[in-house]
Amino acid sequence: MNDLNELTSNKFKKLVISNKFYCIYQISLIQLNLIDLNKLSFFSFIKTERELSIIAESNSLKSYNKIDPDWQRLHFDESIPFSFSGILSSVLLPLAKENISVLVTSSFNTDYIFFKKEEIKNVITTLKFFNFELNYSKGGKDDK
Repeated sequence: MNDLNELTSNKFKKLVISNKFYCIYQISLIQLNLIDLNKLSFFSFIKTERELSIIAESNSLKSYNKIDPDWQRLHFDESIPFSFSGILSSVLLPLAKENISVLVTSSFNTDYIFFKKEEIKNVITTLKFFNFELNYSKGGKDDK
């Protein structure tokens, strides 16, 4: 536990929890061409040689064959330089210790951590225990 406390003592302690819910959609390239990305306030693409997935707000896309619903999002409330290491693990390790499954995606400036919405109380309790400052988004621009 001492190592975990050391990892979670970094200066990046401010997190924002979104009030929106998200789905993970598995889609085809043809379906991708039908999506108006300008209408999505947040999305993340993951493309591999076997699949194409989009994380987007619940009900923001038409129904697709494979959907995993009911995810909630949190992210760091500041930009994280690429030269810093261990920042993401400072959040992930405490959540893993509590058996909270997550999905992570990153932008140029920060990391986004998705967890199932039924875990919200456990996420909040765990992160507060490790002295993270939690702010709650009210929606709107950049979901802050």
